Amino acid sequence: MKTEVFSFNELNVDGNRDYAQIIIQVTGSDFDYPSILDHIQTLKRKTEDADTDYLVDETCEWLQSKGNVCTYIPFCVVEF
Repeated sequence: MKTEVFSFNELNVDGNRDYAQIIIQVTGSDFDYPSILDHIQTLKRKTEDADTDYLVDETCEWLQSKGNVCTYIPFCVVEF
């Protein structure tokens, strides 16, 4: 089994990170990163107003359908 941490960061028009960030831990046998990125891009094209929560939820469902386990990781960001 392999475990990876994925950070979903919403970017604004300037390409800077907005304050929407979701981190998930995915455990499974193998990850096809190009397929994961392609899946997310497809979701964004299908849904004009796709927000970060929607993309993460749909991606987790898709990963789970392939036998992976997704766990949301709570975290705290301190900026100063």
